[in-house]
Amino acid sequence: MLKNISHVGIGLKDNLHEIRITDDHTVLLAAYQIVPYKLGQANMMTDHFQDYYFQEINLETNELLFNWRASDHLPIQGYLLTLEDDTVPDPVKRDYYRIASVDKDEAGNFLVLCCGAHAIFYIDGNDGHILWTLGGKNNSFTDQRDDIVTSIQRPYHARFVRDSTANMDGKRYIAVVDNSDGARPRRVLTILIDEASMRASLIAEVYHPANNVSTLQGPIQQLNNGNLLINWDFASGAIEYSPTSTEVSCDVQVMPSHPSGMYNSGRHDLRSAFRLQWQGYPLDPPTIEIDETTGRLNLSWNGATEVKKWRLDGLGDLDDPHEASIVYTVQLDKQDYVSSVFFEAMPCRGLRLTALTQEDRMLGSWMLDSSGAAIQEVCVQVFGCERQPS
Repeated sequence: MLKNISHVGIGLKDNLHEIRITDDHTVLLAAYQIVPYKLGQANMMTDHFQDYYFQEINLETNELLFNWRASDHLPIQGYLLTLEDDTVPDPVKRDYYRIASVDKDEAGNFLVLCCGAHAIFYIDGNDGHILWTLGGKNNSFTDQRDDIVTSIQRPYHARFVRDSTANMDGKRYIAVVDNSDGARPRRVLTILIDEASMRASLIAEVYHPANNVSTLQGPIQQLNNGNLLINWDFASGAIEYSPTSTEVSCDVQVMPSHPSGMYNSGRHDLRSAFRLQWQGYPLDPPTIEIDETTGRLNLSWNGATEVKKWRLDGLGDLDDPHEASIVYTVQLDKQDYVSSVFFEAMPCRGLRLTALTQEDRMLGSWMLDSSGAAIQEVCVQVFGCERQPS
């Protein structure tokens, strides 16, 4: 574990829906607090509801940089379902804000999605006041297409879509997971926000290929190539789309999904999936196999992402494998998960296998104990691995 980050404040509880590391080396996370609330016109009865916060915290020092409380900016009377309405389930009417996602733009402002309020709020990064609202009771925008954008229901996740044309002339793109409150298959919308004219336009509308009626959960990740990775949680998979079309670039099914894709239907759900660049440096040595019928040496190093070449050296002595004289060398490019090379037994006292990067940087080196024609008795003995993570 490199870092332990938590919310700042007494009485706050973690909201597991959002935790995000920004380009400013800060952390955005959501929390909630159980707050007493007076019922009735005479305020004679006390109940409670869940008030939500989001915070920006310095990743290095754990210092609180920004704190936003929903009830300070969204009046309870306007957004909280009445606690006296017996037709509304308790978990819903007491959890009406529910911050499900937070994003930050280059201007230092925040995009906050409150799925309980069916709305997305653009928050000033200085004093926290609401700059505009998309959807919900106090929608700020004119919808260019039959309210398809401003009628979002139980949205779960919203992100700025970073594009070369995104923030020109007060225009920006956002992507939103719209759960549609279970009335229709869940969808992902790419929306053009025009702050000058206060118009919201639908750019793309994407449904799951199997039309799963999935609700809740499922974040959005924008990849370096500009595409969006969408988590279809109860369908147990993730799909990569272009943000301006329905073209599928990658479709990953992690676990079997329930045919209905519905919550509590006996399914396996995928809460979060991310596509990232990473480098693997396994602790275990490569696997070596000799095919006696073909005379080929098969090599595989499971999890080593940077291996591009293999070199096999026949050694003249074994006193010091690092400084041993080399009788012959065989080098090959990594071919696939398993690389294979024809190996002709030659007089030598031992073999040394080295894994190399494309630039010939050594990732690891191992001694294969062998002697000449008895090549089938090769066994792997790790004498040292000069691992050089970048």
